[in-house]
Amino acid sequence: KDRNELDIFFETPVDKDPKPVAIAVESFEAQATTGEGDSQTLTFEPAPAAERPAGEKAGTCSHFVAKVPWMKPDDDLLVVAKFAVDGQEIVGRWKNFVPKKFAHHVE
Repeated sequence: KDRNELDIFFETPVDKDPKPVAIAVESFEAQATTGEGDSQTLTFEPAPAAERPAGEKAGTCSHFVAKVPWMKPDDDLLVVAKFAVDGQEIVGRWKNFVPKKFAHHVE
């Protein structure tokens, strides 16, 4: 309510009933680049327990949040995150991410 954030949810492959998938990652970093080429490092950390599915095992999480006070609703972002799951490096890329399309609210 008082700040901009980006949320990442880990779920089963998109289908009619996706389910959360908790991974054993404490936090991870991502690079967010605007259409103008400005780049920022984001740190994704577990969302508060009240915003995550009940029953996630200790040390795992399916919903991560990064604070991005500089983000504007009309930004066109490329977000690239790298992290390891079970010893395998995973790279996630989100192209043409426009925050207002996914915002809970826009002020």
